[in-house]
Amino acid sequence: MAVSKRVTGVVKLVLVAAMMWFVFTLIDFEDRLVTLDGQSVVAEQVVEIVGDWRADPLQILQDGEEREQPASVQQPDGRKVDVQIGRAHV
Repeated sequence: MAVSKRVTGVVKLVLVAAMMWFVFTLIDFEDRLVTLDGQSVVAEQVVEIVGDWRADPLQILQDGEEREQPASVQQPDGRKVDVQIGRAHV
């Protein structure tokens, strides 16, 4: 009797883990390169971070070309360019 409760518990745990994995595979995370003028967004481009997303500078893939990009940089005209990591699109 005790064995069947353990087996049932393990099966439930595996089933919940499988359902969570399935849902997370449906979510599409997009990294973005965002240009801000104050608080307003001036430009936004989808990029792909290559390697460690915690690094600074980041290695990004944009339009088929890989390059280094600081996580945040202030431009001479006062605009700020930020890399925003993993915005989910369902």
